[in-house]
Amino acid sequence: MKYKILIHSFTFLAIFLGIACGYSEFAPFFTFANVITELFLKLFRLIAPPIIFFSLASSISGMSGYEEIKSLGRKILSYTLSTTLCASSISLLLFIFIDPTNSSLSSAQATLGQQPSGTYLTFLMQVIPDNMVKPFLDNNILAVAFLGLVAGLTSLQLKRENKDSLH
Repeated sequence: MKYKILIHSFTFLAIFLGIACGYSEFAPFFTFANVITELFLKLFRLIAPPIIFFSLASSISGMSGYEEIKSLGRKILSYTLSTTLCASSISLLLFIFIDPTNSSLSSAQATLGQQPSGTYLTFLMQVIPDNMVKPFLDNNILAVAFLGLVAGLTSLQLKRENKDSLH
């Protein structure tokens, strides 16, 4: 219990210090915050692709067969679609309520620059990688997930004693 109170105290202290540093407009605070942000994001990009790959491959290889994968896939798809529908509805309501087309924020749209262009087909073609290493180097999470899915599905074809040593 004491440990939980200590974590909460440090969390509230960090929030308070973050707000105080933001209002202080002291340049070294912003420089330090940018350094910490970059370090955190680089470490996250370093560790995320292998975790995604191994968790998918290991989870699928531990399943009994394709029926279990289909059942889980249906649950994942329904959850994804329902949360997407919920998020889209909330964003539509916020768009209608805020009405950003009549605000001064619309002038900031010109300063955004060139938006990335492409079709869904080019996006889907990037999911299937050229080699095994490229998705990890490019930090292409969808391609890493695709490789993990393929590795897990191919491990289902192994004999039970060989599969147990992988899982």
